[in-house]
Amino acid sequence: MLPTVGMVVGVLLGALTSSGGEPHVVDVFAMGDAPRRVLLMPAEDRGSLEEERGGTSGKAWPKRTEDALRTHRTLGLVTTGSLLLTAGLGTLSAINEGTAFHEGRCTTGNPLLGDYGCESLHIVHGASAILSLVLYTATAVQGLPLGLSQSEGPLYRILSYVHLVGIVLQPILGLITAYPEVIGINPGAQERFGDVMRTIHIGVGYVTVAAYATTTVLEF
Repeated sequence: MLPTVGMVVGVLLGALTSSGGEPHVVDVFAMGDAPRRVLLMPAEDRGSLEEERGGTSGKAWPKRTEDALRTHRTLGLVTTGSLLLTAGLGTLSAINEGTAFHEGRCTTGNPLLGDYGCESLHIVHGASAILSLVLYTATAVQGLPLGLSQSEGPLYRILSYVHLVGIVLQPILGLITAYPEVIGINPGAQERFGDVMRTIHIGVGYVTVAAYATTTVLEF
């Protein structure tokens, strides 16, 4: 006699949900017939789970994502280093070119790194900023499938928004600082305007680097 469909489906579903991905034998019952033994194989290899602390959440990461997580952490460290270098070069440039709080050494004399610090250092700073932006973008895109913003807790999410806003603002602030004429600042006011904008640019940079470095640490 044909087995009752509902009975067989129920037995199979119960077996699959309790198997944990391992092949095993179950009894399938048909009405009016003796039970028959069936070997159930897992539908797919779901990958073993290896306990690994996922930042502050302590979640277990699937085995197949461990390499991606390791790569993301490495990219995060490299990006943090690049951001620190950019901030350091920006600080040297600010000392030489001046801020809202002091005149630059290129004006008062004895600039850091001599003539190079006044004439070319800002170019190196700009190149470092571009590299940092590329690394930041690559790290963010590579980490999207990992869902770290959901697993790491509220502090991680808040700091992520902070450094995201900062990384968007910094290129704009840097360009306005270097070329105030693009937004129509009068030539006579450009020097003072540049000093004020450089101060804001440096301050936002420090906050951005601090927020990003903290999130990088929280991922370990």
